[in-house]
Amino acid sequence: MRRPRLRGRHSPRAARDPVETAVGQIPVELGIERLLPGGLGLGHHAGVTFLVPFTAPGDRIEMVVQRVGKGVGRGTMLSLLEPGPGRISPPCRHFGRCGGCQLLHLDPATQAAAKEGFVTDSLRRIGRLSPPSPPDPIVTPEPRLGYRRRAGIKIRWVGDRPLIGFFAANSHRVIDLEECPVLHPRLSRLLGPMRELVQGLDARRGVPQCDLLAGEAATGMVWHFLLTPDDQDRRRLLCFAEAQGVDQLWIQVGRRSGLQPLRAAAGLHYMVADLALAYGPGEFTQAHFEGNRLLVAEAMAMMQGACGPIGDLFSGIGNFTLPLAGAFPRVIGLESHPGAVARAGANARAHGLDPTFRQGDLAAPEVVAEMLEEIGEGAILMDPPREGAVVVARGLAASRVRRVISVACDPATFARDAAILVHGGFHLERLRLFDLFPGTHHVELAALFRRR
Repeated sequence: MRRPRLRGRHSPRAARDPVETAVGQIPVELGIERLLPGGLGLGHHAGVTFLVPFTAPGDRIEMVVQRVGKGVGRGTMLSLLEPGPGRISPPCRHFGRCGGCQLLHLDPATQAAAKEGFVTDSLRRIGRLSPPSPPDPIVTPEPRLGYRRRAGIKIRWVGDRPLIGFFAANSHRVIDLEECPVLHPRLSRLLGPMRELVQGLDARRGVPQCDLLAGEAATGMVWHFLLTPDDQDRRRLLCFAEAQGVDQLWIQVGRRSGLQPLRAAAGLHYMVADLALAYGPGEFTQAHFEGNRLLVAEAMAMMQGACGPIGDLFSGIGNFTLPLAGAFPRVIGLESHPGAVARAGANARAHGLDPTFRQGDLAAPEVVAEMLEEIGEGAILMDPPREGAVVVARGLAASRVRRVISVACDPATFARDAAILVHGGFHLERLRLFDLFPGTHHVELAALFRRR
């Protein structure tokens, strides 16, 4: 006769997995060993690897177990029993609830070490590569607060009260902010007045987001509406912009319509390599202007001595293309977005530079192959989005290109693409990290590959 199967807390499985009984109930003590990409602290308890946000290496914490599965669990810190050596008091009263920052509780050296770990771990684990030795120190530009010059501010309602701020971590719940120490001061001071403005709009329930932009001198706003605002709401927005010193004002209705300009008192621009680059909403710029200048300078140094044509892939509005065009006789920028191509051309003409800009799909192997054939034994700089550039990397591996400079913002996709280049005959000669997003888990890097 078959024995009845035991279930619940009396089953053999429950006896083997005591951690499962603690889910949501029993506090568990945990030591944090290191941080993982994404900023989660890693620790071990009862044979389970736990990931806990807003923790620091060396912390001893009490946590509540959220879930456990296949040897990995998630937890939430209840109390800090003993702080790690790199923990500091975060300079933001919203830290731990707001999802905008993950590492504000770490001193600069600990943040730098964590981000170096994110990159080296990804190279070894995903790319099966070793970083260059000795490693270059991470570049940590100033300022570390008040640097963020673009942000999408979320707007939601609780009863008759608007919530204006960022999403909580892994949630669509908005954390209401009166100020944000990471935002540029010109943007942070707008949060309170924005709340008053939204409450007075006729279409207040149909405004899910406002994008904020801080150029070197000018400030911009893009208000997103679900339905077309009436003339009275447009006048309210204009009065707000004039009163608050907002130079550029746009509205967008729905996701597919174009931007409608309401005010253009002064244009947005940023400086790089002694060039003023104009830009508008929806056109990519780095959030940390000084960090971007250091990043471009490093890329230029890596390109020194290159021969033949220079190709800039994912060239955007000319952030790298224009400085390169001032130093090399033939530079070609390839970008998929037509608006960015047009802006890059205008920026080049404004400075008397003559690079070639083209529009093309960099996910199409034939487009990439044609570009690389034209570059021949020259050099390529690529600055892809977060998903990386696997098609470009494969094309480079099969090309005659002698030098590649890869600028990347995601360690995992960079490691994947780097492995393709190395297996295709390139050597990873130099790697430089940039902390362009202090207080967050994000890291930027520039890498030099030469063909062996």
